[in-house]
Amino acid sequence: MSVITDLEENQLKEHLIAGGFLTAFTDIYGNSQPAPITQMLELDLTDIKKDDRAIMIRNVGNVNNPATNTLFTQRNMVIVLVGNTSAADSIIMKGLAVDMETWLKANVTDNECIFNITSNGVAGPFIFDDSRRAYEINLLVGFNIVRPF
Repeated sequence: MSVITDLEENQLKEHLIAGGFLTAFTDIYGNSQPAPITQMLELDLTDIKKDDRAIMIRNVGNVNNPATNTLFTQRNMVIVLVGNTSAADSIIMKGLAVDMETWLKANVTDNECIFNITSNGVAGPFIFDDSRRAYEINLLVGFNIVRPF
């Protein structure tokens, strides 16, 4: 039976935690910002307050069939960064998304679960009905199936 640590979403989340991206952060203006709410698999904003931010991590598809490769698998992953309902928050979330995407591409060598990350960059903003702005980071992530000891 699978456990939470087997899920690619959780492995990418743990990698982001190691990089300090799911905690309080300093924005592009040098101001302290609270930690965003982290979700996996689906984005649900119904219980998120207007002043809160959210980050959602999701597997959006397979590139290779893990049944035919027992060493690694590649997944299309998306990280969605959702700002609060203030239009001024858009640039703060864009800055966080760019920093996150840059860090992810440069920091995979110390991770036993992830061996490669490529990106198509940061897309957005996408404006939701409640005026929140979202940015997406679309990634191709190589995950080790057999973990080194």
